[in-house]
Amino acid sequence: MQNITTISELLETAGAQYRVFDMGRRVTKLSREQFKRIEHDEAPYPYPAQGHAWLAILFWTPLSEAEHNLWFLKFPLDEHGLLQLVARDDFLRSTLAQIGQPEQKASQWGFTPKQDKMAYLHSRARLEMKLPPSAHLDSSLSYLRGDALNQWQSLGVQGLADLAVHQSTYADLIACKLTELPEEVLSVFLPQLENEPLHPKIAASICQLMGSFDDPLIIAACIRSLACSPNNAATKEVILAVLASPKGVEIEVLAAISGRAWEILHDTEICLQFLECLARNNNAPEAFNHVLRDLLCIPETGKHVRNAFRNLERSPELGNAIGDFLTHVY
Repeated sequence: MQNITTISELLETAGAQYRVFDMGRRVTKLSREQFKRIEHDEAPYPYPAQGHAWLAILFWTPLSEAEHNLWFLKFPLDEHGLLQLVARDDFLRSTLAQIGQPEQKASQWGFTPKQDKMAYLHSRARLEMKLPPSAHLDSSLSYLRGDALNQWQSLGVQGLADLAVHQSTYADLIACKLTELPEEVLSVFLPQLENEPLHPKIAASICQLMGSFDDPLIIAACIRSLACSPNNAATKEVILAVLASPKGVEIEVLAAISGRAWEILHDTEICLQFLECLARNNNAPEAFNHVLRDLLCIPETGKHVRNAFRNLERSPELGNAIGDFLTHVY
């Protein structure tokens, strides 16, 4: 194995099947070709977060699909969004040196995902490996099909993650019950829906739901659930309505858009309105600078944000905020 230079080569040489996911923003699958281009510095990392690539690599051998392994790896990116290969190479050297040893040390490049992302990845991994959902799905379905929706205390994150992964199978049930769920359930379930395009019936139910809440945390959860449905006309309408309301300057709402639903900003109208709200956010210039710096690192989204900088319809307030950002931060 002396000639192995990438993680892809390591796994393929070992005869493993593998899947790669971004864990920094949403849980987003990367194709093998995409991952190989990233590893060869032929393409910037598409979903940077805090200057890093946050990867989950699921792998297994064809003879033991029920037994899988997961690497959670956090590698720094350079100023162009490319992988800093010295970190990847260090991980490879450490891993190759430990092959055959009974106990392996944890990599300095590892990280521990948050519980909600770990639950979703577990559900998605079972789907990728053509395994049935976990036993927790039944408890979530029983809860939705019952009459006592206020008795949610026994629900677990894993069951709600299973429900999100299999949303298309249960779309009618979810769409019907969504507007009846208590906030405690919505705040956990809605973010689990952020990782894949929504079934149209569920998307319509969420758009209807958003207008009935004043809590910025629940509005943010709704926005997160719509993250992978940015081209839906109803999604655009409700996002613009939120940004035009007093809740539009709440940092929880703005962070949900920039951190999870950033593709929505590819719409010129939404992007400008978002920046106007960001300039007036309730956490002042620090939040403006932090969010803007993060968005500009995303290859495609950064182009739309820069175009909005030059929009002649921007307010003087936004113009001043952008000027301060360019002078002191970027």
